[in-house]
Amino acid sequence: MARKIKEFMTFWDNPEGTVFLQRDREELIGSESSGGRNLPKFRPFDLLKGITYSDSGLQSIAVYDGFDMTVFVECPAGAYPFFHREVDQDVAYLQYQGKSTVETEYGVFEIESGEMLLVPRGASQRTIGSPDCLRWALYYRDPVRLGVDLDNRTSDYRFDVRRQPAIVYDAPPPDRRRGVRSDGKIREVIRIRNHPEDDTWVWRNYESLIDSKLEGGRPVLKFGFFNFFKGRTGTGATMYIPTPLVSSTIKAECFNTVGEQFGFHRGCDAEEMWIQFAGAAMNEAEFGEYELGTSEMAQIPMGISHRVVALEGYVRCTLYAKNYMRQLVTDKDHVTNTKFTVKAQNLYPQPVNQSSEPIRPTS
Repeated sequence: MARKIKEFMTFWDNPEGTVFLQRDREELIGSESSGGRNLPKFRPFDLLKGITYSDSGLQSIAVYDGFDMTVFVECPAGAYPFFHREVDQDVAYLQYQGKSTVETEYGVFEIESGEMLLVPRGASQRTIGSPDCLRWALYYRDPVRLGVDLDNRTSDYRFDVRRQPAIVYDAPPPDRRRGVRSDGKIREVIRIRNHPEDDTWVWRNYESLIDSKLEGGRPVLKFGFFNFFKGRTGTGATMYIPTPLVSSTIKAECFNTVGEQFGFHRGCDAEEMWIQFAGAAMNEAEFGEYELGTSEMAQIPMGISHRVVALEGYVRCTLYAKNYMRQLVTDKDHVTNTKFTVKAQNLYPQPVNQSSEPIRPTS
């Protein structure tokens, strides 16, 4: 007898219109006959050949791109010899390994593993990265806002991320004076989304560039991305899912599911991209099933039914876009073969919610 399971269909502009159905589980796993965008999972940091910038500008590797957003992976080890000003896109950095020190007109910020920094469009910035610095960079077409209350976090997770074998790329020193001329000036590149041919380079006074904001505008925001769970995700369609970033066309959500998700999800008009921050999961979908391991990425195109069976230490960031997204890389683009281990520690001595168990270490 076929095993019955729930499926719920969601719609971007009509969240109240979620539809629940009963399905045969077998017809939802590997039922694709032909066509579609069944692209392989990949290891984003095994795409890197070295640091992702040079004297000529940023050279981050784009892994997903569409109308709403572009997802990059970066190794910003050392000090950028320039600032960059993204005049028509917000930038959010999700730190994976090591530490980023980001100098901006709004101040200087440090982010470590599991932390995010949101830099609003128009703010000039540069990064000084630790020798092992690895991160995701999310560039958004529309202004994004927080979907969580930074003053009411429920936990304080710290992540110890290690790469095996360890790779330290050839990088300049993390010297804050790198790129600064004897007259105190440093270059800045003014960038327009999707138009690198229009990059404009200017000279700025370095010391007066940092922390020069007086008033107005949106702030630069730093926060622990996974610090807002109120329980276990995956238990039902009405459970609370932390959504640190949101706009009319994007969402970034957090998941700490244990075991089987209660049902399959079909996002009828939303693209879904997974960052497996820690642990692993079996992903079941109409395209088939496979295990997504620590640090790996994969995509579920709009309209494809899928669900998660979370394995030990599962912690995931899921990115959503309202409009079509292209996966730009595959596992054939890997240039190294490495793995990551992540250990998580919650510094809050007592869980805020009795249903919110500590994230277990994984290796």
